[in-house]
Amino acid sequence: RSVQPSYFQNQFTENTAVNASLNQRLLGWLFLDVHGSYGATHYTASDNGTASSRDDNITTFGARLRSSFGKRGSVAIFYEYSRNDSSQSGFVAPGTSFGYTSSQVGFEIGYRY
Repeated sequence: RSVQPSYFQNQFTENTAVNASLNQRLLGWLFLDVHGSYGATHYTASDNGTASSRDDNITTFGARLRSSFGKRGSVAIFYEYSRNDSSQSGFVAPGTSFGYTSSQVGFEIGYRY
């Protein structure tokens, strides 16, 4: 839990977050990494003349399956999901919101020298 200045004028944020992760070795050569988090941000006016009623709730989840090859190589596939539910309407177009949903799938290959 933390309290920080907001990016918006005359406001501050109250933040609460919970994170969890699990790392497991499978079959002796394969590794599974799973993580998730939940965060809540409440925007509060720092003076009486500023209106503020925005709340953001952020949920994330990720999974990575990785393995090594040779002495220096690694390969992995991953999935990442993120969602922000915001009570604030957007400035771009009527009916839009600061909320979003994002899903990503990827492949990584690396070599250390």
